[in-house]
Amino acid sequence: MTRLLLCFFCLSVFIGTNAQTNTTIFNGSSNTSGLAIRDNFLYMATTFDGTIHRIDVSNTGSGAQLVKSGLGTMQGICFKDNYLYAALDPNAPGVNKIIRLDVSQNNPVAEDVVLVQDPNGIAISGQFLYISSGHNIYKVDLSQTNPSLQLLASDMGSVFGTVGLAVKDGYLFASDSNKLVKYDLSQNSPTKITVAANLPLIQGIVASPDENYIYAASYSPSTIKRIDIASGQSQLLASISVPTLWDIEFRDGIFYTTNLEGGQVTQTSGALSLSENELSRTNVYPNPAENILHLENCTFEALYDVRGVVMEIPVSADSIDLSSLSTGVYLLKIRTSKAVETRRIVKK
Repeated sequence: MTRLLLCFFCLSVFIGTNAQTNTTIFNGSSNTSGLAIRDNFLYMATTFDGTIHRIDVSNTGSGAQLVKSGLGTMQGICFKDNYLYAALDPNAPGVNKIIRLDVSQNNPVAEDVVLVQDPNGIAISGQFLYISSGHNIYKVDLSQTNPSLQLLASDMGSVFGTVGLAVKDGYLFASDSNKLVKYDLSQNSPTKITVAANLPLIQGIVASPDENYIYAASYSPSTIKRIDIASGQSQLLASISVPTLWDIEFRDGIFYTTNLEGGQVTQTSGALSLSENELSRTNVYPNPAENILHLENCTFEALYDVRGVVMEIPVSADSIDLSSLSTGVYLLKIRTSKAVETRRIVKK
């Protein structure tokens, strides 16, 4: 047994590294929510103080400019031409609606677009605006003088809706609880199709403009993942040290994310500089872990305590539940595409 334990403790701990760099480019006085990019500017909404700021992504050191204040509680934002559309949610009476601002104007006036209960994420493609509202997704024809809501789908999983909506190749993609789903926009009442499952706490999403990928932000832990639309496979690209990663934008290989429990907007560069081999590396996180330990690009084999005793714990395809274990050090045996490995993990 002594020799066995020595062998276990002599195993090296594999730690993946990359050229990822996280930089805080904005730190507002209120929690940040929606993001949208137009030209060289990143527009940033704050959840509770009702402001929109913008920053030049070609020169983030120049600081943020205030575009508009006093708008009310905001979630998702998006663009059509010069107009920035924003979802105002119900934390303030009478603001269950979508508004728009002509950002080509100084101190633009907020114009009401349509009333909607509990709006969250929004996206625009062509003449149509798509709105997440609780279990429902609506579409609005912006070419109409007085547009109305048209129900597109009523089968979203979360009662709170989602900030994650994106349109790509004729499909509306949405983050739905722990899944990425899509709807065929050529149909009046499209069927929900699951693109990828096992995506814990997925929130904001953005479509790659040139490749068949969706990039997603999730929290606890706060990470950015790349999802292959064709295969449904997801790959971890970056980890960010904020409590609740929320919305996400992407421009020229750089990611921008908000933090719903703080005022930060984070710029993440270098996450896409990895080779395909590096992106498929095994990942076991978080470590230390309090309850759930997630497994990526590997399968669970066994978990041992420091005496070499096998631990009986709940196991799923991509995670293990450590909540029943005592705090301390454990040895996790996993199988990758190349070998069987043992990792040292810590239960908090």
